This record gives sequence, structure tokens and C-alpha cells, in this order.
Amino acid sequence: MDSSSTRDFEDEFPSGWSWERFTVVDAGNGKIALHSSIHNCFVKMTSSGDMMASPAYAANEMPSHWYNELFTAVYVGDGEIGLYSNHHGRYIRLSSSGHCDAGTEHSAAGIPDGWTWERFRVKELQPYLKPGTIVALHNSKWNRFLRMNSGADMDESSERAADDLPLTWSWERFLVVDAGYGQVALHSAEWNRFVKMDGSDMLASSTKNADALPDTWTHERFAVVPAGDGEIALHCTHHNRFIRMNSDNVDASSSRAAEDLPSSWTHERFRIVVTYDPDTSSDSSGDSSWSFQAR
Repeated sequence: MDSSSTRDFEDEFPSGWSWERFTVVDAGNGKIALHSSIHNCFVKMTSSGDMMASPAYAANEMPSHWYNELFTAVYVGDGEIGLYSNHHGRYIRLSSSGHCDAGTEHSAAGIPDGWTWERFRVKELQPYLKPGTIVALHNSKWNRFLRMNSGADMDESSERAADDLPLTWSWERFLVVDAGYGQVALHSAEWNRFVKMDGSDMLASSTKNADALPDTWTHERFAVVPAGDGEIALHCTHHNRFIRMNSDNVDASSSRAAEDLPSSWTHERFRIVVTYDPDTSSDSSGDSSWSFQAR
């Protein structure tokens, strides 16, 4: 663990910064864990005081016996928090040189006034795929959109630029559903089904309302992996594969960990086109002018 280059808190967060982003995972009993989507690891404090990355685990698969990855957010005043490891009795600290480690042992009651390295401000960022938005996913390799067809199968649209999604195209639109642990599910209102990975195949789930995703449905849950250049990849933890668009069909990639997306894999990369955002639009018609570059 270390620090980024210097950047004022008020400055716009750089769209290309993925190493500085963490999903806050509820670890129970008032504790949290911090998961990196790009590296598929948790922040970890060791007994020697080092801050490092855990072994690779999806955000929803942190082992129950892990304690080095659990922290309590302690309010320390002035809009700042400290991140305290109850297991080690230490706070995370960041030195002036950019080195990150654990501070000296201290209680969780608070931080001494002179301790500035242990204080952090939280900058809440928009998820790559924000629950509640309606999106289309465009693959630049084939210049086509991902879609769910009338046969309860997943395939690709005809060729169409990312900024030219027709208003009448409903098969290509998906509601982003919060699937827990920073993961998402994609629901087609047209067919009332979720996108599903079944082994090496991509298809549609049985009919199910968007607000009724069963806890036991793991084939319909995807981790959003930043893929660079404003694109993302969608990784199914259960199958350990990415959604892939080929020249004539959509399927799942070969087995590959979320943190190991090859730079040469273009079939697995998608650009997000937001067609409706409840926070910015009162019209749910899906006007394609509502679009953004994934951050």
C-alpha cells in the first residue's frame, strides 16, 4: 500500500485512477473491509505493521476467519475518520513520503491531536455501474451493443456506434440492480429477466422482477472490473469468467480471475452508455443523450 501523486480533495477525481478506488464491504459488527476492484484484493494490515494487499478474493467471498482485513471507521472530527484494526490495535497511517503502514498501538477511542497521518477524508465516488440507472453496453471491437433477445438468449445488436443507440431499441437496455458487495445484476425490462452466465454460455434467467433477485442466484451476479480507456469488464465470480462478445455470438470467456484481465482481450470490454439516471432525469424513456464515459 502506498499513496497516489498529490491531489487536492476538492479536485475532480481522475477518471483513469482505479488503484485509489475501494468498495466498502459490510463485514458485520460495525466493521468494514476495503476491496479493490482492479486488483480483486482487500486492504490488509499485518502483525508487523505493514499495509498490503490480501490474496485475491472477490468482494463477496472474503473468508470468515480473516481479521487482518477488518477495520472500524472512527470519527476523529473535522469531517475525517481513522481506520482502526481491532485485531492489531492500530490505525492505518500515511506518511508525508507516501508510505502506508500501521501506526503505533492505540485505543479505538480516538486519535491524539498531533496524529495527522492517521486521518482521512472520504470521497464518495459514483460506481462504474450505478444501481437504478438504465444502461446499454457497447463493445468497440465489434461496434455492437450487448442485448437480450426474444429467445431468452444473449447476443449482439447490429453494428451501431456507442453514441447512436436508437430510442426504439429495448433489447439492449438493462436496469442496473444492486447485487450486494459492490456487484451488480443486469435486468431487462423488455423480457423481465436477468443476464445470466451458465458455464461458458450467456443467456437469460427465468422470468423475475428486478426487485426480486434471489440471494441464491450467483450466475446473475457480476463484479465490475475497470478495463481502462473508459471501459469495463463484467466478471462472474461463480464461474470465474468474463462476459465476452464474439463476431457472431455472446458467451463467457475462458476461465480467468477478475484481476487478470489481459490487455489484449478486446471482446470482454464494454463502454457504458447511460440511457436513464434517476438522479439527473425525470424521463425514463431512455433518451440516448444520457451517456457518460465509465470512471
